[in-house]
Amino acid sequence: MKKILIATHGMLAEGLKSSIHVLAGDGYYIQTINAYTDECQGDYSDQIETFISSLNQDDEGVIFTDLLSGSVNQKVCQLCVKKPSYLHIVTGTNLMCVLAVLLETNH
Repeated sequence: MKKILIATHGMLAEGLKSSIHVLAGDGYYIQTINAYTDECQGDYSDQIETFISSLNQDDEGVIFTDLLSGSVNQKVCQLCVKKPSYLHIVTGTNLMCVLAVLLETNH
């Protein structure tokens, strides 16, 4: 199963998830972290760690972040130092990037 975490500053993550829902429909495993918002003012490390621990060898996990070397990207990288081979980190994300990964099929 492909599992995706979108972690961004502000509400970008939730906006991307909403757009994906409109364009690709339901049925995808997508979690979001909207860092530095009213809903996520403090440390969000536990949300990242929970996502990572939810992955198993049959999964393909991808964490998308918005800014290379931004605070969200730095936290993800710190927590993924010993990441499994089936977890990937993509930064500088945008809607087309997430859709391309989400809709990719292995043939």
